[in-house]
Amino acid sequence: MLDQIAEFLGKIARPFAIIWTALCAGFATLTLAVKLNDPVHAAAFMGAVYTLGLSPIFIGKAFEERGKAKSVADVEIARATGNAPGPQDVVVKNPRSDPVQTEETAP
Repeated sequence: MLDQIAEFLGKIARPFAIIWTALCAGFATLTLAVKLNDPVHAAAFMGAVYTLGLSPIFIGKAFEERGKAKSVADVEIARATGNAPGPQDVVVKNPRSDPVQTEETAP
């Protein structure tokens, strides 16, 4: 039961935090803009906040997606051209002549 609750909270924690932070930031920006006497200054303030606040987020997300897409493309190119690494050799740690000691086989 606790595992299910922990899993549920883990799934909703990040979206909840992002949405709540965005709502609070929006409310704070609007509140500060309303406190300004000049509507032009209020509009300039809101534009500056959203431009300087949201642009880096979207630009960062674009670079993240670009890197992810490049990685996936490199894997597909390696598969298509046959340059993918082959299977790795198996390293035998306990040869048949030296069996693993267990409780049943211990002296």
